[in-house]
Amino acid sequence: MSHAISISDCGRYLICRVSKPITIETALAFSMALDAASRAHGIKRFLVDVRNAPNLANTVQNYHFANTDMAALDLQRDVRSAMLVAPWDHSHDFVETFTQNAGYGVRLFRDEAAAIAWLEASVPWPPHMRAGGVIAPSYRPATGNRRPFSWDFPALESIVAARSPLAFMFL
Repeated sequence: MSHAISISDCGRYLICRVSKPITIETALAFSMALDAASRAHGIKRFLVDVRNAPNLANTVQNYHFANTDMAALDLQRDVRSAMLVAPWDHSHDFVETFTQNAGYGVRLFRDEAAAIAWLEASVPWPPHMRAGGVIAPSYRPATGNRRPFSWDFPALESIVAARSPLAFMFL
């Protein structure tokens, strides 16, 4: 087995120690196991120790994992997950970005004490991370029907109509 899951001494978070290099298959395995343990014990905070497990997946695989695989598994989005990585290991950096953009509460740490402090903090969740209130990836502003981005710009239409070199940015 590539991972071991236990409950912390204080009982406030689950600990998942990954012992082998991470591929998409191992990430799916420990993600499903953490989700099942979380649901069984009612614990919504995870310390995922990957200090001895570099990420072997490429950027495209990491993106697909965060945006497709995790959603297909129906993993909980209202959890707080601290990924503890080795100080020299930057192979997990995109995982943090992609999972946050997909609406999951994941954060990288290189210091175990800081990761545990973040997990034990009683900071309230932002509205988009609360259960049932996930906004990402379809953003809905809090101010009525006002949209944050609009395609109703005459300047934009003229750039696209003129087939400007900048048009590719808006298509």
